[in-house]
Amino acid sequence: MAIKKKYSFESGGNTRYDLEETLKDIASKEVDLPLSIKTPLEISNRDDLFKMHYNLQDVLNDQIRNLIYTEPGERLCFANIGTSLKNVVSQNDDLNITIDTISNQIRDVLTRYASGIILNSVSAVYSEEEKKKYNVPVVLVSVNYSFYERVNVYNDNVNTGLFNTVKRDATVNIKIGLNN
Repeated sequence: MAIKKKYSFESGGNTRYDLEETLKDIASKEVDLPLSIKTPLEISNRDDLFKMHYNLQDVLNDQIRNLIYTEPGERLCFANIGTSLKNVVSQNDDLNITIDTISNQIRDVLTRYASGIILNSVSAVYSEEEKKKYNVPVVLVSVNYSFYERVNVYNDNVNTGLFNTVKRDATVNIKIGLNN
């Protein structure tokens, strides 16, 4: 007499419906992906090795600072990139000429090398308070710019990728004259 075996498939996995519901749940959550490494480099407390930038405005602010603080000839294949602002601040006695030179150099380098941004204004002010504090002439620079960012437009259907382009305004404040 043959014994009939019984099989149970209760732990055999998920049904297709369960899988689709799980995928919809995962897709509906916004994932925060890093866009760029933050400079100067810092060790991260998260899963990343270094601290990262997670939004576009932080990336642009960091890149504008790096572009302004780079001295001409400092980048090997890009000899003309950057500004010589440290020399301008330390060597000029006429503050008006210094401030005009700083504004013009920043405007020139951003127009030439940062084509993704729209430069609204560059203002520079000599800081007597910073000079007393550090015993070095310091110019405070404010760069106001705009940029376009592509953002998700969320709806009930996760599979449709609807996006919108938004114009954002931002300002970067920089000190020039210290050991930048």
